[in-house]
Amino acid sequence: MNIARQVNLLFRVFLSPDGDEYTLQEVSEATGGRISPGYLSLLRSGKRNNPSAQVVHALAEFFQVPAGFFFGEGLPEPEGDQTGQLEEALEDPLIKKIALRSHGLNSETKKLVLLILEREKRLAEMQGRSAGD
Repeated sequence: MNIARQVNLLFRVFLSPDGDEYTLQEVSEATGGRISPGYLSLLRSGKRNNPSAQVVHALAEFFQVPAGFFFGEGLPEPEGDQTGQLEEALEDPLIKKIALRSHGLNSETKKLVLLILEREKRLAEMQGRSAGD
């Protein structure tokens, strides 16, 4: 797995509240200095491709993704039979549109869409609101 590609993807997808990419300095400060702006630059450029566990966990925490994301692991599969939940979800026209529009996308893009949805759901739960609000 290409760490630079994964890190750059997170910077492009998870934008700051003002809608821009986070700066290297912002990420460094938000991680409590566990990752310097210079090291982030080296990761993004591919000049460093074997970050320590501390760096991986700091990035995962900041971008709110599983640490395994940096190594090509997907999100954990839900447990149990979710047929009823799927049927209920597909009654929502927007969910149907999301499902239909995702058909034909490559696997990497589908994983990215799922990652965005999972992140939004976690943020909503942390803020005490329904993910649909």
